[in-house]
Amino acid sequence: MTFHNVLKKTPATIQQFSLNDIDLTKVQTWTLALIAKFDALQQIALNSCRFPLNKESFICRLLAPSFHSLNAIAITDTDQISDKFVAIISKRCPMLSDIN
Repeated sequence: MTFHNVLKKTPATIQQFSLNDIDLTKVQTWTLALIAKFDALQQIALNSCRFPLNKESFICRLLAPSFHSLNAIAITDTDQISDKFVAIISKRCPMLSDIN
């Protein structure tokens, strides 16, 4: 099963989403866009993932439907995510209590 199919078949109502050690640079934009359907996420973890360069604003748009419900975000072991990105996320997520 492809990553696209996994995201497509995952219910939009999931509350936790975690990716570990995934190279997202090879994933098509329309596949990543499926993450936006998860509009009730409370926790997201992207650990040791490689992101496409200069895609912070795109990642922000993917998470936007869950800004109201996110209470924990972990993006670890990547130097591709800037402090500015973290600051933007923390301002837009009123329920956020844990950011790593």
